[in-house]
Amino acid sequence: WFTAYIGAFSGLTFLIIPLLKAMSVEDAVILKAIVLIGPMQVLGRLLLATQGRHFPSLQVGRWAMGFLLASLLILLCLPPSLFWLCTFAVLFGMGNGVMTIIKGTAPAELFGTARYSEINGALASPGVLSKALAPSLLAALWGTGLDPKWVLVGILLLLLLGFLALEALIRHEKRPQ
Repeated sequence: WFTAYIGAFSGLTFLIIPLLKAMSVEDAVILKAIVLIGPMQVLGRLLLATQGRHFPSLQVGRWAMGFLLASLLILLCLPPSLFWLCTFAVLFGMGNGVMTIIKGTAPAELFGTARYSEINGALASPGVLSKALAPSLLAALWGTGLDPKWVLVGILLLLLLGFLALEALIRHEKRPQ
C-alpha cells in the first residue's frame, strides 16, 4: 500500500508540470492549480489532527487513497481547465497530506508500538526504492512516444494497486483471529 502510493506520488510530483505542458495547458493555468497542492496537504493534515482520532488509521487511509484516485481520474477524464486542475490539486494535496501522516500511524495501530521503529523501517525500505525509481520509469514510458495520458494511467494503476492492497489489509484486519 505504502510502496505503491509513494511511487505514484513521486512520479506525479516530478512529471506533473511537463505532462500538463504536453497536454497543451498554459503555464499560468498550471501554476494557479499546482500552487494549491501544498496548502491542501496542510489542510488534510489539520483535518486529520482535529478529527482523525474518531477513525481508525486504515479507514482514513482508504479515504486518502480515494482522494488520490479521484484526482488522477480528473486528470485523465476531464478537460484540463483551471477548475478541474484546481479540483485535482485539492484532492491530490489533501490525500497526500493525510497519507504522509497515516504511513506513520498505521503501523503502530496494526502492530503495536513495541517494535515500531523496526517495523516502520522495514515497511519504509520498499517505499524508498519506489520513490527513487518511479519518476525515471514513468519518464521512460513517456519517452517511448506514448501520449502523456498513458503516464497518468501508469500512476493511476499504481494508486489502484495501493488501494487494493489497503482493502485487502482492511479485510484481513476484520477477520476474527
